[in-house]
Amino acid sequence: MLTTSTPETVNPVSDACEAAGVPCISTVVPWEAWYFGRGGSRGHHRRSSSPTTSASAWSSSVAPIATSGPRSRPTRRSASCGRTTPTATRSGNALGPLLTKAGYTIVDPGAYTDGTNDYSSLIAKFKSEQCEIFNAFPLPPDFATFWQQAAQQSYKPKIAQIAKTGLFPRRSRRWAASASGSPGDATGHRPGRTLALTNVSAKELGDGYQSSSGKQWNQQLGPSLALFDAAAAALKATPNPKDKVALARTLASLEVDTPIGHLAWGKGPVGNVVATPIVGGQWVAAPAAASTSSSS
Repeated sequence: MLTTSTPETVNPVSDACEAAGVPCISTVVPWEAWYFGRGGSRGHHRRSSSPTTSASAWSSSVAPIATSGPRSRPTRRSASCGRTTPTATRSGNALGPLLTKAGYTIVDPGAYTDGTNDYSSLIAKFKSEQCEIFNAFPLPPDFATFWQQAAQQSYKPKIAQIAKTGLFPRRSRRWAASASGSPGDATGHRPGRTLALTNVSAKELGDGYQSSSGKQWNQQLGPSLALFDAAAAALKATPNPKDKVALARTLASLEVDTPIGHLAWGKGPVGNVVATPIVGGQWVAAPAAASTSSSS
C-alpha cells in the first residue's frame, strides 16, 4: 500500500495496514506526526513485532530553512499559529524548541479550529507583540480569510511561511499580490537526479508534466513518484514479493535512489522512518505572466 500527504490521510491508512499486516510506505508527512502521533516512542517501533509500515517523511529539519532565510532577518520575534490537527500539533512541538534555540521568540496564541471566520484576536496578539514573521499550517480557505482580515487590520508580516497553502502554484496565485518573495518549503524540486523506475530525470518529469497538463510543475511530483521507486525496489529485492512478512523485512533495510534523494531505511531517526531533507524555496513573480513560480 502506498499513501501520501498529511497525517490526516497517511496515519489512518498506516494504522489500517498495520492492523491487517499489509506492508505500507508513506510520504509527504512530518515524521514526528506520523510516528509519535500513532503511539511511537524513541528507541523502538510502535509495535513490539516487526513493523509493516514505513515512512519516507520530511521532518522538523525545516527549522534550518526557517532560521536561515531570507538572507536579511528583520526580527527574531516569530508568530506561530497552529490548527487543532496532528500536523500542526506534532510539527509545532518539534519545530518550536529548534526555533527557540536559534534565538527566536515564539508568540503562540494557541490552536484554532478549522473553518474559523474571525481571526481578530490572533491578529491583535501578533500586532501587540510586533511579530514580523508569520508561520502557520492553515488550510487554504482559512488562510485566505486570515490574510484578508490581517490586511484589513493592518497586520503585514515581513515574512510569511505558510505550509499547505503556500506549497502549490495554484493556491499561491490566489494571493499573488502578496505572495511574491514569500518563503516556502519544497519536498521535491525539478533540478534532481535520474529516476530509478522510469529512467527520466526529475527535470524531464517536471517538463513533461507542464507539457501534458499546461500547468506549472509542482513539488508533489517527486515524492509521489518516489513512492513507486521504493515499492518497485522492495518487490524486486524480496524473493517472494507475495510474502507480506518478507516484504516488510525488506522494507526495514531498503535502500533506493528516488527523485527526493537516496532513501535508506534502518538508519534513523527511528527504525522505520527515513527523514528526507526539505529544500528552501521562495515564490517569485514570473516575468512574462501574472503567475508565480518557485525557485530554490
